[in-house]
Amino acid sequence: MISDTKAFTKVTGKDGFVRSFYEVFKAHAGSGCVDRIFITGVTSLTLDSLTSGFNIAKNISMFPELNEMVGFTTEEAKYLLQEVNTNNIEETMEILAENYNGYRFCKSAENKVFNSNMVLYFIDEYQRTKGIPDQLADPNMNNESLETDIISNFDFSAPFEEDDFLSLR
Repeated sequence: MISDTKAFTKVTGKDGFVRSFYEVFKAHAGSGCVDRIFITGVTSLTLDSLTSGFNIAKNISMFPELNEMVGFTTEEAKYLLQEVNTNNIEETMEILAENYNGYRFCKSAENKVFNSNMVLYFIDEYQRTKGIPDQLADPNMNNESLETDIISNFDFSAPFEEDDFLSLR
């Protein structure tokens, strides 16, 4: 959560290190040194705040054809369960589907994807305990179900609403 807007502005502002970092890529894009870059984990809030520091970015995170890139498909989850010799794959898939399947990063995406972090947590616990874990959620994760429209562009000058924060999760 951004609680210190002055510090955030200092980091992303004209002389901030985040802006300086992206300006290097922008300066060398198309020069033969840098053709293109694929960066993950950058919020739209940060990109919007950089303005001309990195205004050549294209946010592809909500393209329906890329939806399955950010989670595990059903086939991938089944494969992982087979790799760890899960006793009953179909029963275990039902547990995974109930707890970790439900992400669509674009409303028109064809399939939901499994939360990859949670599936890997489950598999790690499954291997450790030799069975279905008692705790199905990583303690670092929020157990409540949330649904919102994803905000793709932020206006840092306006106050944040609850849906804005949900888009940053």
